[in-house]
Amino acid sequence: MNHIYRVVFNHSLGVYQCVSELAKTCGKSSGKSSTSTSNNNFALRALSTALFSVLGLSIASVTHAITYDNGAVNIVGNGYTIVDDIVKNDSTILKNNDDDVNTNSSMQMNGDQEIPSRLLITDNGVVQTDQFFISNNALIDIEAGAV
Repeated sequence: MNHIYRVVFNHSLGVYQCVSELAKTCGKSSGKSSTSTSNNNFALRALSTALFSVLGLSIASVTHAITYDNGAVNIVGNGYTIVDDIVKNDSTILKNNDDDVNTNSSMQMNGDQEIPSRLLITDNGVVQTDQFFISNNALIDIEAGAV
């Protein structure tokens, strides 16, 4: 048996809902009990939490491009992971925090994700570190600069 539904705006919840063709559009409230409202809110919150957790994971896996082009020394922490970085312009330097002289500073590129890790060094940019680890699918493009 076929059923016809339509979409209406629910002012009390502030959302659009799919309802039967027999539902009233601007009639009196049906006197819903607080139990049914809390059950609806619980289901809505559970659905929202599930969607945001899935979307949050996909957003977290999106590469973030960082461009260092300010002509200054940019200090990053030891073990800094390069995802999609650009170092460019004269006297722009990307280097590890070298306050601790007993520890070798390191940077790494790990291309475990679908899109490879990328580092572009151009326009006389410089990357300074004691150790540079490259694994899996990582790309380094040095047009005019130094590592």
